[in-house]
Amino acid sequence: MDKRTIVKKIVPYALTIFVVGIIIFPVYWMVKGSLQPSNEFCTYSPAIGLKTFDFSGYIVNFQEKSVFKWMANSALVVISVIILNVICSVLAAYSLAKFHFKLKNLILLLILSTQMIPGPLLVTPLYRIFKFVHLIDTLWCLILADVALTLPLSVSILQGFF
Repeated sequence: MDKRTIVKKIVPYALTIFVVGIIIFPVYWMVKGSLQPSNEFCTYSPAIGLKTFDFSGYIVNFQEKSVFKWMANSALVVISVIILNVICSVLAAYSLAKFHFKLKNLILLLILSTQMIPGPLLVTPLYRIFKFVHLIDTLWCLILADVALTLPLSVSILQGFF
């Protein structure tokens, strides 16, 4: 083998290892920071490796805080959003794909144009609506907001399947 073929074989692997290292390093740094004692974590020149393992942060969080309740709430929200989103988007996408009516193109244009509205622009109107119907600080508020933000994209994607 000559030098060029060796370089052509080694360079892609070396570049891949380098990029994977850059992607994995923040995850390593988070795990390392969570396992360090707080006095080591706040030092001026942090070390790359771990000197000691300290699980006290995890113990405090799982014993004194309601982490499992938070996880259950997150799972409930995710499952509810998925179910509501699938039901509503399948019904809308099927009707827009199979039925022919006068305003079909306008409705599709309006659905797709909602994707151009930035998410932070919708925070105030959604807050006012949820405050009016007394849903602030409930899981329903989060579920309905997530469904409202993801439904147009789901409809436009699913329409292509019907």
